[in-house]
Amino acid sequence: MENGSERLLHLTGVFLGKEIFAQSIHNDSARRNGAFVAVNCAALAENLLESELFGYVDGAFTGAVKGGHPGLFELAQGGTIFLDEISEISPNLQAKLLRVLQEREVRRVGSNYVIPVNIRVICATNRDLLQEVQEKRFRNDLYYRLNVLQLFIPPLRQRGEDCILLMEHAIQQQCLQLGREPVQLTPGACRRLLAYPWPGNVRELVNASERICVLEKGPEIGEEKLDDILRDHPLAHPDSLSQPDSSCDVQPDSPPSLQPERQRIEIALRLSGNNREKAAQMLGIS
Repeated sequence: MENGSERLLHLTGVFLGKEIFAQSIHNDSARRNGAFVAVNCAALAENLLESELFGYVDGAFTGAVKGGHPGLFELAQGGTIFLDEISEISPNLQAKLLRVLQEREVRRVGSNYVIPVNIRVICATNRDLLQEVQEKRFRNDLYYRLNVLQLFIPPLRQRGEDCILLMEHAIQQQCLQLGREPVQLTPGACRRLLAYPWPGNVRELVNASERICVLEKGPEIGEEKLDDILRDHPLAHPDSLSQPDSSCDVQPDSPPSLQPERQRIEIALRLSGNNREKAAQMLGIS
């Protein structure tokens, strides 16, 4: 997608690591050296979201910062802006977003001047946006402006060995923050990761990695301790922790690196945006 469209809409379910996925698209594009800016459109009221996206000038409203403030579209100049839950924005903001996409310019709240922007816009939603259009809750012209390429991110349980590499990477990052050596996954723990259905998807995996790094004092974590951590999750289903998935081709005597080396390298490169140094760090290769 290095030379792909400047507008990309990917439709996903809930809690699928959408921002991570969007950032990987950014990292693998010609805009990788620019900023990556993300905002959840459902988390802010309409007036706050407008000032966040478009910025404002001095005196635009009560409480405005003296001298004004640039919006996220400006801050993403030369890079990528990720608009999560795009279906939640109001009709008024939909019209303003459409103008940004058409004219490639923004106007701060309270200003009479436009500012050119050169950005890639990636959007995500957990709704059926075409149905939202048909029911008149989302502008059809904005939908077709955004929907140049539509992607579906499968849930973590359908992504095979990705969960192992993602967990290894998350543990490495968490342990780095805690100033300790990374906790290693035993072959049994890796089999359990593959068998677990991940109802909370990537967010649950990251949460589990944090708990591993805090609770596990030794150099590695095994199957039983990992079971305890996963079982404590409120969405965990007892059946998912009873027996490993028989479809897994991992054998009990497999080494910690369960995947063929070439496959692991390919996944690491994909997750790191083809940055070989970062991929090597994820794989523990010097």
